[in-house]
Amino acid sequence: MHLELEDQMDVTSLRQSVSGTSLRLVHAAGSLVYNIPVGAGSIYLRGGYGKLRPNCAIGVAPYCNAHGAIIVAAGFRSPVARALQLRAEGMIRNRSAYQYTSFGTSVGLTFLTSSGGRSSRGSGPDADGDGVSNRRDRCADTPKGALTDGRGCPSDFDGDGVFNGIDRCPTTPKGTSVDPIGCPVQKPD
Repeated sequence: MHLELEDQMDVTSLRQSVSGTSLRLVHAAGSLVYNIPVGAGSIYLRGGYGKLRPNCAIGVAPYCNAHGAIIVAAGFRSPVARALQLRAEGMIRNRSAYQYTSFGTSVGLTFLTSSGGRSSRGSGPDADGDGVSNRRDRCADTPKGALTDGRGCPSDFDGDGVFNGIDRCPTTPKGTSVDPIGCPVQKPD
């Protein structure tokens, strides 16, 4: 399944050195995430609702009201370890009633709590790591790095015998001899 629910907590501390003013923002949110598998990782679209709560220092208190905002984001995730992913995203928060819009980018790590060696496209163990559970996988020995369809089977668009995702020359003309990474073999003169 490409949909997931996500909760999020961010804490940001700002300090202005000239005036000594400090501000800490706590952002808690819940979102629905739609993942589009790309190789072993994914690009994603995220939408949800969050609450931004400042904890302000004396002197700026009138500007310290908490408020909720709609969140829209897009980004990518790439696996680092079994349930750990490198994540980067761009995000927009909007609350039109307050004429509030903020933009942000982030890079960080995501820990997938429900992963536990399970696939990203179905429940159950995933022996070959292609994102399709063993129960649904029709090609259970897919090589690492090969792109697969929903059945867990790799594809080879140019027909050179090297699967997409591993193939570094994916448009090799038919009948051309290729090396293990799918690039044309140079013939000696």
